[in-house]
Amino acid sequence: MRGITIAFLIFWLVLAAGLGFTEETGRGYKEVSYVWEFAEVSEGDVIEHTFLVKNDSENTLQIKSIHTSCGCTTSEVKEKEIPAGESIEIKVKFDTKGYPGKRRQAASIHTDQQDVPIIKLILSADISKRPKSDNN
Repeated sequence: MRGITIAFLIFWLVLAAGLGFTEETGRGYKEVSYVWEFAEVSEGDVIEHTFLVKNDSENTLQIKSIHTSCGCTTSEVKEKEIPAGESIEIKVKFDTKGYPGKRRQAASIHTDQQDVPIIKLILSADISKRPKSDNN
């Protein structure tokens, strides 16, 4: 029973941090991505998630810049450095107005690390179109 409880706790901790994965880009470096999946949301909702980004290297990681996939997505970071072994929070928001359907919007964190120069923080949602009101 205790093993099941520990496994359940680990599952929720991983889920709370967002799902992270590393992908070979074919350009000589790896791209790290964290994805936060939302349940169905209504068009016009502003969804947000705070990602916990950890520096697994032995050196301080410098954030050089952050770019979002479109003007509907913003990001907020308080610190531009992540000491070795430490983590920081980065908030990403996506305004779903005008974006019905299955969508994935990202904030790309550009770092000074050669082996992982880009970290992507992705919000994913199935956005249902709001019904038109009779007043329009």
